[in-house]
Amino acid sequence: MLGLAVKGVRLALLPSARVTLQNTHPTAAALELAAYRYVPGPFDGAVLSLQPLERVGVLDTSASWTELVKGDLTAHDIPGAHETILKAPFVEMAGRLIGEKLCRIEATATGSSLEAEE
Repeated sequence: MLGLAVKGVRLALLPSARVTLQNTHPTAAALELAAYRYVPGPFDGAVLSLQPLERVGVLDTSASWTELVKGDLTAHDIPGAHETILKAPFVEMAGRLIGEKLCRIEATATGSSLEAEE
């Protein structure tokens, strides 16, 4: 079981490795606990999933999104790590992909053929 320490209390959450939040602000610990407990339902809308290319294999969320998203799902790997994908130079790719997705959503909603500027 995955364990989470919140103010010295150990809670069993999910099967996996062990996690311990030591010296963590109580609010951060509560958010972490809420994230582990959250179970998303199906979503019938457009989703853009951006993941860092430098990640542990178990953190590839593409398959999970495929199970949940009933609408248009677009997934991309962004060069860099979790802490760098929204920093130059990687943020430019993320921005371009977000712009393209928004143009596709708008085109679908209005029935037009808008294209993202390159």
